[in-house]
Amino acid sequence: CMVVRSSLYHHLGGLDESFFAHMEEIDFCWRAKLLGYQVWCVPASTVWHVGGGTLPNNSPRKLYFNYRNNLLMLYKNLPERIRRRRIFARMCLDGASAAAYLLSGRWSFFQAVWKAHRDYRRFPLRGGEQQHRPLRPQHRPAILPLPPQTPLERHRTISLATSRCSSSS
Repeated sequence: CMVVRSSLYHHLGGLDESFFAHMEEIDFCWRAKLLGYQVWCVPASTVWHVGGGTLPNNSPRKLYFNYRNNLLMLYKNLPERIRRRRIFARMCLDGASAAAYLLSGRWSFFQAVWKAHRDYRRFPLRGGEQQHRPLRPQHRPAILPLPPQTPLERHRTISLATSRCSSSS
């Protein structure tokens, strides 16, 4: 669950539809932090989900989106000077994970990791660095500079209410 001012949501271009179903809110919060906003976690909050999630937990399709979207998110949001090293390290860890799936006989999970990496390399990333066919023909939101701010406006926040919080950066 996420609470955010509509003006900031629209300013950031909303949730990036390229992420379908996984990590779009993390990408959104990361883009907001890059523009100087705060992201808050409220660990005491409780969120109830009515019905199931988009995909079941033990789904190769869910695993595919987790791996692919993580690579996309790193590419979009990491500073250029460390991006290649960090993504390379992530791909090595993903390869180890894929090997573990293969050795344990979970062929569909191995394939999900492999396809995630294949589709990441085909994805049309910013700056035209990847000239492959897009997975889905969609406009990806651009991050625009914020207008001049008064001292009070510098303290606008995004409040992220979730049942758990992994970091306090």
